Amino acid sequence: MDCILIGPQHKCLCRHKFTEHKTDFPEIPTERPILISCRQPGCRCVSFEYVANSSGSSNPNCRCKHSLDNHATRSPYKCQKNCNCTGFSAPVTCTCGEPAYKHVTLVETKEERERRGHPTGYATPYKAMGGLTGFSSLAEGYLRLDPSGRGRPDDDFLNQPITAMDHPILRAHASLDPNSSEAQSQLRRPGESELDYYERRYQERQRLSRGIRQAPNPYDNDAKLTTGIRYDKSPPRRITGGKK
Repeated sequence: MDCILIGPQHKCLCRHKFTEHKTDFPEIPTERPILISCRQPGCRCVSFEYVANSSGSSNPNCRCKHSLDNHATRSPYKCQKNCNCTGFSAPVTCTCGEPAYKHVTLVETKEERERRGHPTGYATPYKAMGGLTGFSSLAEGYLRLDPSGRGRPDDDFLNQPITAMDHPILRAHASLDPNSSEAQSQLRRPGESELDYYERRYQERQRLSRGIRQAPNPYDNDAKLTTGIRYDKSPPRRITGGKK
């Protein structure tokens, strides 16, 4: 799964954005990995490395407790504070559930991506667009319903009947199947007042909500709290609005 598709504003470990790196080549290099070096004067960055959980000017600290600015701009990005840090590693967890240091920044061509079975979208005429080929590319991997993300849901999920618990946009399409239970329930019954109609619909949602299975409790029901208990035996004080 491609957790993040790099765009022009994503930041590198050298503190420069992707658009400030060499992203255009007259000919595609034959050596792998493809190196996207930084074009800023004085920067020693050899290739773009995405900083996990970086947004704007707020960069995550390393596991050595020092900021990104205290680390070198060249791999392995060691800390310059004379600590035991072997390289910058952000202590954050990706939305895929894996820590950030287990991710890699992959640079590939369109043909290489198609061989992996991942979508490529339409070519963009703009500079340093990276993996952004549409609005869905802006979403993180666990939200994208294509082969680059978590994938398409199965047919059983997509073809399940629409109920009163679904989103209003889905309920609006229930009339496409007039024989469905939701389409019949949306119709006003003979002699039914407006108040009775909304009450009936509310009771239907209540019955459906009671039928939804709750997630299992990860804690033991018989377990007792051993921390966070305050034994304060001082008498309670009454707070009044009088002046001191």
